[in-house]
Amino acid sequence: MVDNFQPPQHHKLEKIMNPANLTPDFYWLALTGLMTALLWVPHVFSIIIKEGVVAAFGDPEALIEPQPRWAKRAKRAHINAQQNFGIFAGLLITAHLVGVSTALLGLLAMIYFFARLAHYVVYTLGIPFLRSNLFVVGAAVQAITAVNILQVV
Repeated sequence: MVDNFQPPQHHKLEKIMNPANLTPDFYWLALTGLMTALLWVPHVFSIIIKEGVVAAFGDPEALIEPQPRWAKRAKRAHINAQQNFGIFAGLLITAHLVGVSTALLGLLAMIYFFARLAHYVVYTLGIPFLRSNLFVVGAAVQAITAVNILQVV
C-alpha cells in the first residue's frame, strides 16, 4: 500500500489560474500587468466604430480622439493605470527581493489589482468621488509597500 502512495495533486483550477506556480505577489502583479496592457481596447474600439479600422490603426501620432465621453474617460483611466503600474511593479519587485513577507505582498498586490480595476470602471463611468477614493487605495498600497521595504532595509 505504501509503495502506491501518490502525493495530493494541486486542484485543476489552481493549475489553470496559476500554471507557473507564481508567489501570490507576482501572480497579482502579472494579472495587474495584463489588465493594464488590455485597458486600451475599449477606447480604441470606440475609434474603430466611428472612424474605421484603417483610420484607428493608421494614426501613428494618436491624433484621433475617442468621441464618446466614456471613451475619453477610459483613455485617461488607461493612461493613469500605465503611470501607476510602473511605480507599483518597481516597489513590489524591490519588496520581494529584500524579503518583505510574501503573504503581505500577495495581499497588497491583490488589493492593488482590484482597486485599479474598480478605478478604471468607475473612471470610465464618470463617478468622480468614488474614482478618487479608489485611486487613493492604490496609492496607499504603494505607500505601505514602500514603508515595508524601508523597515526591512
